[in-house]
Amino acid sequence: MRRWFESMPINDRPAFLFDESRAITPDGSEVAEMNTLKALAVMAWLLAENSSQYKKGNKPNCSAIKNALLNRATDAGMDTKGIASLEKKIATALNLFDIDKHNFR
Repeated sequence: MRRWFESMPINDRPAFLFDESRAITPDGSEVAEMNTLKALAVMAWLLAENSSQYKKGNKPNCSAIKNALLNRATDAGMDTKGIASLEKKIATALNLFDIDKHNFR
């Protein structure tokens, strides 16, 4: 589809296909998403360091963190649809950014 739009005049092209701010990393993911995952990993470690409730062994407990966020969002009257999959997102973030290597503990 992008190729078809490339044949159009520049002003007629949809910005979301040609937005230069959407930097792509070598593995194909967007830089903004990688930065979000990095922040999520650091926040999970901060929670685990400050409360054993959010720790499983010596690592953050993704399930406990997700449940706490769901509870807080529900108490605040927020829609929790997107939060339900957060446990997997936290686990992905922790796997991508091995905090132990960076001496955050």
